[in-house]
Amino acid sequence: MYDSSVPRLVVRRRRAPSSGLGGWPRSFLIDGRCGALWAMVGHSGDPAGYLEKQQQRRQEAKEEEVEGAEEEVVEEEAALVARRVAAEYMRLSRASSLEQVYGMFSADAAYRSDALGTVCIGLPAIREMMNGFFARYPDVKWEVTSLGLVDRSEPRPEAVKVAVEFNRYSTTETGEYVKRSGREWIYVDPKSARIVFVHVAPLDP
Repeated sequence: MYDSSVPRLVVRRRRAPSSGLGGWPRSFLIDGRCGALWAMVGHSGDPAGYLEKQQQRRQEAKEEEVEGAEEEVVEEEAALVARRVAAEYMRLSRASSLEQVYGMFSADAAYRSDALGTVCIGLPAIREMMNGFFARYPDVKWEVTSLGLVDRSEPRPEAVKVAVEFNRYSTTETGEYVKRSGREWIYVDPKSARIVFVHVAPLDP
């Protein structure tokens, strides 16, 4: 017999909202692997196709990451080579080691010196200019005070550009030993490790 003084526990079943697929409740469709895939593709795609696309996207992302890392390594190696070449060029720029200097230039290299007011195109012209310069200043030498990479630019944008600051020591034709400071930019081809262009700025007063 029902006693109205005792509270009753009433359990009501709520119908799960329709998933849009033949009346199957959404809770059923997202239970388990297949249902989860249907849920991810919005109940209208192909689970196998979805997995294939996701795998393809992950593979493409990995390939892009690898390519980016490889490009970064290549750029770092090119920078190291350019710095080494520029430092060696400055060290060997002496009357006694000119032949070694000439071997560091590419055949089509160019040389512009605002300090001397000259432009040389091709290795033979560079050789002639340097032979004359070192005959005039046989004891000239350079002390590098700064050497670093700067942004690539014309006339050889494919080359790694190294900026060098230096002190130049030499004896003038009147017998005076002088020190002058200056700067130059050395362009190094990263593939051949040869100098393709040199630009020397006017010396400081």
